[in-house]
Amino acid sequence: AGMVFDSPRNVCRDVVTIVKSNEMGALGALVHVVQLRQGLVAGQFSYECIVPLGLENDEDSAAAIQTVLERKHYPSGREASSDGFSWFPDSILLSHAIDTNQLRAAVRQARNQVEQKRRSKIEIQTAVTRGPNRDADKRALDFCASNAMQAFVQKGRENEPGSAVSSLDGRAAKELASLLRLDKPVKRIECYDISHTQGESSVGSRVVFIDGKPAPHLYRKFNIQTVDGVDDYASIQEVLERRFLRSWINGCGGQVDAQDPWSIPDLVVIDGGQGQLNAAIQGMSKAMIYPTTSEPDPSVPRSAVVPICSLAKNKEEVFVPGIPSPVNESPDTP
Repeated sequence: AGMVFDSPRNVCRDVVTIVKSNEMGALGALVHVVQLRQGLVAGQFSYECIVPLGLENDEDSAAAIQTVLERKHYPSGREASSDGFSWFPDSILLSHAIDTNQLRAAVRQARNQVEQKRRSKIEIQTAVTRGPNRDADKRALDFCASNAMQAFVQKGRENEPGSAVSSLDGRAAKELASLLRLDKPVKRIECYDISHTQGESSVGSRVVFIDGKPAPHLYRKFNIQTVDGVDDYASIQEVLERRFLRSWINGCGGQVDAQDPWSIPDLVVIDGGQGQLNAAIQGMSKAMIYPTTSEPDPSVPRSAVVPICSLAKNKEEVFVPGIPSPVNESPDTP
């Protein structure tokens, strides 16, 4: 359930942190922003900056965050996606305390350029340390910090300071295609996850990357309809069947269209191990979508082949159909 943040605090929230590393007589820093919308990760953005050594205390970290948010991130805001996901949050969760009044004014000014009629309040805070919201705040910040460090390590010094990078770049997509032995780099990746609401009802979630960049307008949630209780295998099977049946209903076939939520992707990634992978394959097969180890049924006019893999997050192991062992040699393999 790593892709879903069910707390009401995460309906329209940005989570922000900073990671740092000494390099060449200066302090390399990366400010990372995670956009949570309706409990989903709608986007991730990283901004590099450099400050001199000796200016790396909490106050300077807070100043770096404030500068990036006010001068880079929020001024680059754009119109809401087709799903209604706004670039601008109702609340901002920070790893360091900053001048909230100054940031709030900057966000409102940028928001007014894009969403003139919006007048909602903007809550800005650091994580609470007690009370019912403590765990939700900690989980969101831990997720942001973990992804910030990954982005910092992966990105190195490839970009000029101050540039924004997505959470999955084109090089990673090529490496993934090589790892899975695909014929060509993947353009559109769809990732699926099952989460549970207080252990009673299940929800399937989809996030999408196009050319290595998050595509929030294609994110979807699937309320589980045919499964009683908690059953991840049956739930993921239902979600994948329903999703790919929509492809044929919409008549989009194998064409990849960045604006069509139901066009067939180049790769499907499942959150889980071999059990979830097999369940997903069963669901896709019911919709006449087959993994690369199979062949489409020539007697069926509407069928297609789509590569699929699963990612067991606890060990960072990648599984593919027909191979019992992980295909990545180490957890650090893309």
